[in-house]
Amino acid sequence: MILPAAAIGGCRREEAGENSGPVSLPPEPQLLEFPADLRVDDETVNAFIVEVIETCASGDYEAFRLLWCANDDPFPREQFHRAWQSVRQVKLLGLKAVRDAGSGEIGYAAWALVKLDPEVREPERDVKILVKKENGKWRLTRPRTSLPEDLFEPTATPEPPTTQPK
Repeated sequence: MILPAAAIGGCRREEAGENSGPVSLPPEPQLLEFPADLRVDDETVNAFIVEVIETCASGDYEAFRLLWCANDDPFPREQFHRAWQSVRQVKLLGLKAVRDAGSGEIGYAAWALVKLDPEVREPERDVKILVKKENGKWRLTRPRTSLPEDLFEPTATPEPPTTQPK
């Protein structure tokens, strides 16, 4: 989602050359971990998150570019290919509805842990990005300001009801 940014600088030194072909990842039992309790009521958002990861993993840079808002430039092709050579798993840690302060529209902030090849300098990266509607379709966009620190903290849940003795 987002996630090529997490792997930038993550390629091994001997792989630093440009790669213009599709990215081939080593077999991975589960590239995307998207827990059911993080899924939102709007299934189109959940499907978009999955589409982003599948598109990135396919190595199709042109399709990746189309997932971004028109006013955002995604990463250059070479960075995209280098990044996805190191990605081993993307684990979604949070997906929260947020209101755009300017337009008032509802979008989603996504937070993921990206696990990279263990031989890279930083094998785990924390990534946050926004998903918003543009021309009726969900698109990726970079946060214009930093997201609130507590955005993904669990909300307090009420204590379960206690049973009364008979």
